[in-house]
Amino acid sequence: MEKSQSLPIVTRPSYSFELSGFDKKVVYEPFTVADRRSIMMAREMRDFDMFINSVVQITSKNSNLVELGAMKLHYIEYTFLKIYAASKGNVIESTFTCQNEGCGHEMNIKIPLEKARIDYGNLSEDKVQLIKLSDKIGVELEIPDWEKVSKFVTEKGLDIGDKFVLSCIKGIIADDTYLNSEDYTDDELKEWIDNLPDYCSDKFGDFFSNIPILTLSLPITCPMCKKEHLLALRGLDDFFI
Repeated sequence: MEKSQSLPIVTRPSYSFELSGFDKKVVYEPFTVADRRSIMMAREMRDFDMFINSVVQITSKNSNLVELGAMKLHYIEYTFLKIYAASKGNVIESTFTCQNEGCGHEMNIKIPLEKARIDYGNLSEDKVQLIKLSDKIGVELEIPDWEKVSKFVTEKGLDIGDKFVLSCIKGIIADDTYLNSEDYTDDELKEWIDNLPDYCSDKFGDFFSNIPILTLSLPITCPMCKKEHLLALRGLDDFFI
């Protein structure tokens, strides 16, 4: 039987926000029924790899992050939270167990998503960080895009090992010469790092200890024993998994 007309399409509203370091605004839409089903399935599996891949797919489809060249994990997670809020509301309902010895009361809590932010730690909000190793030598470090980061995601989280460290090296500055990391193999870069003075490892450590991350701090008071808690959420999986 021939169909007389196509099924109607319900138009989704568009929203936008400004992201530090980008001239254009991030534009996004609420997710679809299929998107919600995908993220709920990933949550139930409690598998970080499956969860974050669903988040990336949903965010890519419902925002212009790809067009902006902003597919870094902290941008993706922050934008996904905006998409989720536009779809389901600005509050996530969850439970919290009092940590006071002898209490252990489980309470319902509401997480206000509008208070979430990207924590840059001691780093600036610039995309590329220059780490000075000596008066004449410095190294540019940058959190890579999702295409590279995805290789280091496991079911438990992000594996920050040697290969991840190497993927963050954008270039090396020696006097007035700029050495692009793409011109060197991973083995050459690793050998260069291994032969640096030991104090340089602390400078690298400062960068990786302050990788930008989605955060939210929520004060909670137990209604039973009145003990005050500070719930610190770090990374999108803390909000949902």
